Amino acid sequence: MERFFSNYEVGGGSSRIVPMEGLRGLAVLLVFFVHFDALFAHNLRGGSWLHGVFHFLGVIGNTGVDLFFVMSGYLIYGALIRREVGYGKFTRRRVERIYPTFLVVFVIYLILSALFPMENKIHGSFLTAGRYVLANLLLLPGILAIKPIVTVAWSLSYEFLFYLTIPLLIGAARMRRWKCEYRLAAFVFLWILIGVMLLMQANDNRSRMIAFVVGIILFEVVNESKGGWLLHRVGEFLTIALVLAAWWFYYHIRVVRSHSLVDPLFSLCLLSAAFFFFSFYSFQFDGPLQTVFSWAPIRYLGNMSYSYYLIHGLTLEGLAMAFVAFRLPTSSPYIVLLALLVGFAATWVTSSVLFFLVERKYSLKPRKSMESRSVPEALASSTRKTGESNLVQDSVQVNLLPLEREANANDSANKFVFPLKKRNG
Repeated sequence: MERFFSNYEVGGGSSRIVPMEGLRGLAVLLVFFVHFDALFAHNLRGGSWLHGVFHFLGVIGNTGVDLFFVMSGYLIYGALIRREVGYGKFTRRRVERIYPTFLVVFVIYLILSALFPMENKIHGSFLTAGRYVLANLLLLPGILAIKPIVTVAWSLSYEFLFYLTIPLLIGAARMRRWKCEYRLAAFVFLWILIGVMLLMQANDNRSRMIAFVVGIILFEVVNESKGGWLLHRVGEFLTIALVLAAWWFYYHIRVVRSHSLVDPLFSLCLLSAAFFFFSFYSFQFDGPLQTVFSWAPIRYLGNMSYSYYLIHGLTLEGLAMAFVAFRLPTSSPYIVLLALLVGFAATWVTSSVLFFLVERKYSLKPRKSMESRSVPEALASSTRKTGESNLVQDSVQVNLLPLEREANANDSANKFVFPLKKRNG
């Protein structure tokens, strides 16, 4: 198991764990609570504190997708801006990364749709049903108003839209030739522009694309060693407080269901800013956040987050059916807590099986070229040869999202992240 938690070389040659996988683990854990609340905790007595806790986690759990999008913006943009990659080659690698695991889960859903007609989402004539299945295979639900067969797959359409457009933007604008300050200013302006546009469509789910822009800004700040003066203990405390405030406001807006256009806009912008600083401190500051997200189990969860994202909801639905069959009352707080323990263990097992048998075997399989190896292999090889390694990870939710590791032995890792600040600031 230790091979999944290899250290990264950062900052003046010192070996530090960059908790990228830990953040992805948090993201997928948040999504877990969305489905757990819907299937189990919602039956608890409305006024109980346990119902309130799970309802809160179930609502803010939706922000796990946004955190995945931030990571995707950071990783995919970073991989593309540092070196030119052919559009066809880049797209093919994304397809190879996403589809093996997705297709396995998709087939499982199709089989279950045939076995349980009441849960079947495929209706209409043969032609209508065929178009619907094809649209799902092409990952169109999400961006388009199509109900996904694989419930959580709607976010993959956002990922693919980002994959298809960001290399075109970088190439057409020749952004690799720009100074970092110009690129940073351009994407900050884009973040503000999207925020203004949200005034017209504040409740449109597509507004969550703003999280990709935040990830891009995060990469430029980290890659050019900017913002180091922000890193101190008080700043980390304020960052944690900002994230908690953003989650509270997000919950308040969704529960109250305000008709104001400004409130949802402010909620989304506040959340994106909070995730920026949250990720920034997790990457760059040697403090509690980095310690938590460097913990091996949550990093493992982050490593298999794509498999977990795709299969955990189905696992929980199966568990809920078992609870009904055994007449276990989910209105009891003790039964719900039991379901939490059993449910998380079950999702861990099914996700691990999917990860090792499919995702790791077909999407993360070692390749001959250095740039396509997994992080542990590439790091070990490049360290033996040169002692320098530039690690770039690609993501999809993920998410909830796939994780591809790339390495380039010709670049130093401290070009990617600047030296970590100590806790004493």
